[in-house]
Parts: sequence; structure tokens; C-alpha cells
Amino acid sequence: MKAGLHEVDEPQSEEVAQLYRGFSTVVSRESETVYARICDGASQDPFLISLLSSVPRNQRRPNIVLAAVHFLLLKGASSPLASYFPTVQLIASLDGRGDDEISCGPFSSAPSTPAPPTGKDDPGNPFTEFRSFCKEHENEIATLLATRATQTNEIGRCAGILPALEVVTNDHVMPLSLVDLGSSAGLNLLFDHYGYNFGGSQIEGAVNSRVRISCEVRHGVISNVTIPSIASRVGVDRRPIDLSDEEEALWLLACQWPQDLERFNRLRLAIDLARELPETVSLIQGDLLEELPDIALSSPFDTHLCVMNTWVGAYLSVDQQERLRGILSAISYDRPVSWLFAESPYETPGFAAPASPGGMSVKGSTALVYDSIEHGVHRARRLADMHPHGKWIHWWNN
Repeated sequence: MKAGLHEVDEPQSEEVAQLYRGFSTVVSRESETVYARICDGASQDPFLISLLSSVPRNQRRPNIVLAAVHFLLLKGASSPLASYFPTVQLIASLDGRGDDEISCGPFSSAPSTPAPPTGKDDPGNPFTEFRSFCKEHENEIATLLATRATQTNEIGRCAGILPALEVVTNDHVMPLSLVDLGSSAGLNLLFDHYGYNFGGSQIEGAVNSRVRISCEVRHGVISNVTIPSIASRVGVDRRPIDLSDEEEALWLLACQWPQDLERFNRLRLAIDLARELPETVSLIQGDLLEELPDIALSSPFDTHLCVMNTWVGAYLSVDQQERLRGILSAISYDRPVSWLFAESPYETPGFAAPASPGGMSVKGSTALVYDSIEHGVHRARRLADMHPHGKWIHWWNN
């Protein structure tokens, strides 16, 4: 079958179609109706199946095609499709869209209370416009798919990282050397610069921060969280995002979903904040499996090494997941190491995440696991189950 960028045989075509259908199901649960309808249509379209088939297997998820289109729209590409994307309308209204590049600057430069656009009252089916846009911009999209990676860098997950790091410091009373695997722009390493609301009147973290993360605590209690002492913050990523580059920052925004303005706006503010703290995080470009041993070796021995990753394991093969676990085991013969990960257990079998307490099952959750490793012995416990973007959490560690 000849379609779009290259030929796709029938088994591969069905595999990619299933990826679109699966992602449609995921975003439908989050009321992301525009992406759901696009993916439903794409699952039956040979051209869009071929487009996603051109992506390297470890990045072959509908997210990257959707992000490429979102990126071009945010840059100012003219299309009726933009009317379906509230984020594009918001950026255009805040920036006074003209020929200028989009700024990721603070919202303080915009009206204090801009009316957030909500897209079409009846979203209808944007698939036809989406397909036409991909056809018209096929070369630009193909270039993005070949040179970019999905870079969500969802800071909402810090709602789990913050209390989890308190658990780590209760076990190891030393300053932390933090290493974030698949760190993107390193925004999760700035967790202590954000304010948190866990459903009560008390704000945790940096109470005066303009970056606020709200998380509904559905089980357990999270309050009076102590901010750990951080000695160093290192992130490693194959394609780390340089936030001083406007197009790089724009790609990070494009990886957000277009109907969730709260997430999108929060990320804009986090980007602004990170630009004010340029020396706080050290980003290393490289393969996390190759770089981690050297990073561990260079971390001061009067600190406690804490390695973390959030929704990165899903982009590793099972063999790579097992290798990462083995590398951490090897490091632990020289020094104790804590491993925090927030991942889908179904997509990361190589991480051997323990079950929830009492065998409780939380549908669609991300497992937040703390694995204390010493002399090759893993002592893992499931601290929480949480929403993939940190909107809610079941905190088991009480």
C-alpha cells in the first residue's frame, strides 16, 4: 500500500491504527474531544497512518504527530483548524498575532484577566481540517517528526514528587543529589519553586510562587510537607529543551493538549520561572542509560543520590527498562541510591513496580514508586497512585 511518506504493510498499518484508537480512548477520558475525534479519523486514514509509521518506533505515538501540527499552528500557520484549538486562540489573543514570533513571556504582559477562548461551542469533527493541514504542511511535519521527540515535561506530576522526596529525606538525612532521567527542559527539578494546593486551605512548597499546582487527594493526607535540601540538580535527555530558544520552548508548549488551558497556562508560567533560574539545573544531552553511571560517580559522596523519572520508561523497551534497573543496582554497591518513578505499570514491566496496598486498583493511574537500593537489594514500595498529569492522587504512605 502506497500512502503518504512511504509504503506501510498491512500488519504495520493495523498496529499504527490501533495506536491512534488507543490514544483516542485516553484523551476521551480527559474530555479532550478534539484530539479524540482527530485520532478516530486518523485510525482509518492511510495517509495519516503512513505519517505516524515514519516515526522511529520508540517515539511512535500519536502525541508526536499532534504536537507537530500544534507547533505549526502556535507559530502562526493559517488554517481553519486553529478554531478548534483554544491554546492557539489564546496565544494569538495574548500576543496580538502578527508577523512576530510567539513569545513565551509572562502573562503579566497581557491583560490581567484575559477571557480564555474555549474553541467551537460545538466542536463537531475537526478531522477533515486536520488531514488537510497535514497534507498542506507535509514536508514541515515530516521534518519535525524526524528531528523532535515528545517532550511533555508535565510539572503537574510534581504533586507526587514533592511528598515523595520528603519520604526519601526521612530515610536519608542528607542533602540530595537529584538526577532526572528524560528531563526535557528540567522543569520537574524546580519542584520546590512551585506552590501546591492539595485540596485544603494550606499552600505547600513555595507559597508565593506564581506557578501553582492543584491536586485532589482522593485517599490519605498530604500536608505540612518539608522541602528537602538539594545539593545538585542534573537532568539528562536525548534532546534537552533549551528554554532560551523560543522555538524550543514553543515545542514544549505544543506537546500540551489544546483543550486544557489550565495545564497550558501553567507551563507558560513555569517556562518563565525557569528562565529566571538559569543556573539552577544542569542539563546533559545523551542516552540516560549511558550517562547515568558517570553522573552518579560525579555526585558528591556527602550527599544522597536520588534518581527520578516520570513517564519516561514508557519510551524504553522492556530490555532497556531492565537495564536501567540493573544500572541502579550496580551503582548501589558504591553508595545507597533512591529511585523515584512515576510510570504506567502496564508500560514499564521492567521496573517491577509493586502492587498497591491491599491490592487496590485505581483505573488509569500512574504508579508512584520509591525504591531504596543498597548493595544491589531493592526495597520498593508504592507510595501512591496518581493521575498521569497529577490532577489527583491516592496517597498510600500514611
